[in-house]
Amino acid sequence: MNKKKKSIVGIDVSSRYFDTYWNDRHEQYENCVAGFRKLLKDIPADAEIVFEATGNYHYRLLTFLVAKTRAVKVLNPLQFKRWSQAQGRKAKTDKADSRDLAKYAETPNIKAQELWQAPPQKLERAKLITSQLHSLAKMSLAASNRLHATKLVVAETDDLCGVMGKLEDYCNEQTEKLTNELYRLVKDVYPKEFRLLRSIPGFGSKTAAVMLASVQDFGKFETHRRLSSFAGFAVRVNDSGDTVRGKGHMIKTGCAYMRGVLYMPSMTAARFCKPCKALYERLIAKGKPNDVALVAVMHRMVKIAFGVIKSGEPFRGGVAANPA
Repeated sequence: MNKKKKSIVGIDVSSRYFDTYWNDRHEQYENCVAGFRKLLKDIPADAEIVFEATGNYHYRLLTFLVAKTRAVKVLNPLQFKRWSQAQGRKAKTDKADSRDLAKYAETPNIKAQELWQAPPQKLERAKLITSQLHSLAKMSLAASNRLHATKLVVAETDDLCGVMGKLEDYCNEQTEKLTNELYRLVKDVYPKEFRLLRSIPGFGSKTAAVMLASVQDFGKFETHRRLSSFAGFAVRVNDSGDTVRGKGHMIKTGCAYMRGVLYMPSMTAARFCKPCKALYERLIAKGKPNDVALVAVMHRMVKIAFGVIKSGEPFRGGVAANPA
């Protein structure tokens, strides 16, 4: 007797609506609790539901379905985009995306993917704080640059300078406030891991907290290369045949804020962390630019972080610049 095939529901979410597709049926619902409840009534009870991660637009529906014990998976948007392009799709609409999500979920890799589980509330807040810190950093830099440009035209006492100056001060004030809260949340959820990362030269409290809040579960990465790819340090090689020998470039996918937070600590690691110092000096001796060498150090720092978390032992390869 053939086992009945489980229905797969593809959901493409926008700010006001979400489109669904299952069993050759397309429906659109409002992105609100009333729409969530109507969806539950319409789809099969044993259906597997797949989302494309869309920032925060999908989060309310996602947590609602999980609370109702529905089987839910959240898919990587970049991987889904590449798969959809490989199918030769000409249309890019919400309806087409919901259909493609349902079909993409039938591929072997997605079938093997584990169901999504809601992380602890403190970790969700910590992750949201890192997102806001990233935005504040960009706003503060933009205000600083605008202030500098304004001073070239008007006097420093002019009200126009005051506007950007106040905005920069406010961003810095909120950054300090959120950073302190991030420390408390991460140290409460990951006290051991926080101490382990702090044992690595260059890893201060902010660097350790941002990495733990961004990565959360180091166990989901089988190797340090997977973690490096998540952080965006993977290199795309451009070689083909005997003639094409392009330079490798860092892909820069993944957590941009974590990469940014690692930059300043990489300077400390290049001085005090023995493996990082040896790597930095070797690259500089080969004539590599300073920034290229520091990016390599950042990559090495991620590798060391993976090692200390996996082993459960503090770093012993150098003198800690920031002892716990």
